[in-house]
Amino acid sequence: MNSLWPIVNRLPLSPAMSSLAIGTTSIIGKIVTNLVTRGCVQVMGRDQIAKLYNPHRKKRPTISLGNHESVVDEPLVWALVLSLSQVYGDPEFHRYTLTAQEICFSNLFNSLFFSLCRGIAVQRGCGLYQPGVDRAIELCRDNHWIHIFPEGRVVQEDRMASFKWGTARIIAESTIVDPAQSRVISTPDIFGVYLRGLRRIAPLNQPFRFLENFGKPIEIAFGGNFDVGDLILKHVKKYPDGIIARRTVPREDHSIPWFDSVTQVLDKEDKEDKEKASSLFTPLSVSAPHPTWQYHRVSEEERELYAAITAQLERRMALLEEECLHNKFSGD
Repeated sequence: MNSLWPIVNRLPLSPAMSSLAIGTTSIIGKIVTNLVTRGCVQVMGRDQIAKLYNPHRKKRPTISLGNHESVVDEPLVWALVLSLSQVYGDPEFHRYTLTAQEICFSNLFNSLFFSLCRGIAVQRGCGLYQPGVDRAIELCRDNHWIHIFPEGRVVQEDRMASFKWGTARIIAESTIVDPAQSRVISTPDIFGVYLRGLRRIAPLNQPFRFLENFGKPIEIAFGGNFDVGDLILKHVKKYPDGIIARRTVPREDHSIPWFDSVTQVLDKEDKEDKEKASSLFTPLSVSAPHPTWQYHRVSEEERELYAAITAQLERRMALLEEECLHNKFSGD
C-alpha cells in the first residue's frame, strides 16, 4: 500500500479550495445526520465553539481531543455544531486533524480529499517520531488548531481506550516555559470533545444496523481547560539540562526552542539504525509491518513526562465523559 501524503502535502492547495471541501463535506454530513437522527442533536458546552472563532484564538495554539466512536466522527462533529459562516469562513480558523495514513492517503483521490480537508497522515503503531507528528507540532507552533483522537483508533465500547503518547509529545513540544521565572510563556489551549451516539449511525462491520437507530439522539459535550503547562514547567525544573528543557526553554537570544524532527532524530542514530529507519521512512511506502524497533529510543525522562501528561488528559476526558452521561443537554 502506498501513501501519497508526502507528495500531496507539498502541493500548493489553496485555502479557498480547502474551505470549499470542508464546507461542502460539512453540509452533506449535517443533512444526512439530521435525517438519521430526525434532527435530535444535543450539545453541552457550546460556548467553547465561539472561542475557536475568536480572533484572539490565533495568539496561541489550540488542541482539541475527542473520543473516537466511529469512522465518521470527523467531520460530523464539526458539521453538527458549526454555522455556515464558520465552515465557509476564514481558512486560518479551520482545524487540522491527524488521520490514519494507510486509510486516508491510500490513493490519489483520498490523498487530495483529506489534504484539502486538512488531514495530517500518521502511521499508526510507528512511534512518536514520524513526519505527521512533526507536522502537527509545526502547526501548533504557528498557532493553528489541531484535532486529535488520542485513542488512536475507533473504540465502540462503553469506556475510552488508553491514550497514545504522541498526543503528549505534540503538547509538550508546543509549550514554551521559563524555569528561571517559574512561568509558562506559551502553551496550547486544550479542550475535550466527547461524542455519544455516532457509533449507532456508523457501527463497525455492520453497515445496515444504523437502520435500527433512526431518531436516536447524538450527544456532543465540550469541556475546556485541560492545561498541562504547569506539569511541563515542573518537569523542566526537575531536569534543567534534559531533552524536554532543550525543546521548551527559549535560547539566550530569545529565539524559539527547536524540536526533534524525524530527520534530526535519525541524524543522531548510528549507521546501522539509520539504515533500518530509512527503510521504514521511505516516503511512498507504508507497507512495512509495524516494527518492534523504535524510530527513536524514547528516553526515561521523556517517558516520565509523556506518561504524566497522558494520565492527566485521560482523567480530564473521563470527567467530561461523566458530565456527558449525567448532565442535561440543550437541543440543537
